[in-house]
Order: sequence, then structure tokens, then C-alpha cells
Amino acid sequence: MKMMKALTLLCLVLSGVGALQVNIPQELYESARGDDITLPCSFTPKTPLKETDLVIISWSAEAAEAGAEEVLTTFAPSTPICKIQGKAEYGQNINLTCLSKEGSPPPTYKWESRDVRNMPRVPDPRTTDKGGILSLISISRETSGFYICTSSNKIRSATCSVTLSVMPPSMNIGPTARIIGGAVAMSIAVIIVICCSCEKNTS
Repeated sequence: MKMMKALTLLCLVLSGVGALQVNIPQELYESARGDDITLPCSFTPKTPLKETDLVIISWSAEAAEAGAEEVLTTFAPSTPICKIQGKAEYGQNINLTCLSKEGSPPPTYKWESRDVRNMPRVPDPRTTDKGGILSLISISRETSGFYICTSSNKIRSATCSVTLSVMPPSMNIGPTARIIGGAVAMSIAVIIVICCSCEKNTS
């Protein structure tokens, strides 16, 4: 198990009035990094306080090694990064990936899809969504649209999105262009020969 830094907090009550019962309501407080948190501490004297009694309440904290389940400060998922892996062409299989670099507890991922009109749609039955990877099988023009990934843990969530445009397969027009060019050149040559023959016959 990965070890992380934790804080052990102690509520100290100093008094000259004999025994006090000090209470912290919870053993564990969780907060997202950067957020404010209020840690309550209360005390109950064994005997009623007098106006001349002095009570001082202070907090102390010390760092300690602890397992993940004991960490006081948790981390919201960082904004995930969405990517397209593979060629967005008809008939291809591609993956859409989603990953947050930070998050404690580790975030879970969920993809949703909208068509080119930005309307929600039901995913293809062959589509799989696991661990932030959305696998799209034998894509077509209908697969085009907007894909949104949500990365979330119990602190909060964050999203990213990609626009997928599926196109016909790329065509290599080089050889075709050379064939057409050669045919045109031959046609021009034949026309020239015919014209020359006609002029000779006329003479």
C-alpha cells in the first residue's frame, strides 16, 4: 500500500480548574487540497467554572506515516486529458482515452456521447468503457460527434471532451493521376498524327 503523509491533530486544553473532558467529534476529517476545513474541539469541566478560572485551548499537529485510509487530506481529480488513438476512418477500431494525473482516492472514469447535433445517444453495443478507455469498433460516419469523459472521486469531478470526425479512407491518387496523364498525352499524340496524315493526303 502506498504510504502518504498524514497529520495527527491534538486539541490541548490548559486549565487550572482540575479535570476537564475534551472532545473531538470525529476521528477522521477529509478535505480536498486547497479547501478550508473547520476542526471542532469542545471541553466539559468536571465542576462549574468560576469567573476567575482561566482556560486556554490550542491545537498541535505532527506529521506521521499512514496508510491511504488514514490520510486527512484527499485530492480531487485533476482535469483529465482526452485523446484519440487510431485513425478516424470508416471501418477502423479506435480508442478514446481519458486520464487524470492526480486524484486520491483514485478517480473512476465514465464516457458519454452526443451526435453531431449535440443530442445524447445510446452507445453501440460493441463499445466498451473501462478504466478511462472507450473502445469504438468498426466506426462509421454515424460514430462522429462529441465525446465527454468525467473523472470523479468522492471529493469532486472534472471533465474533458473530444470531437470525433470519421472520414472515408485516404486514397492514394498518385498512380491514378499518372495513368490519366499518360492517357491524355497519348490522345494528343494520336490527334497530331491524324492531322499530319490528313494534310499529306490533301497535298
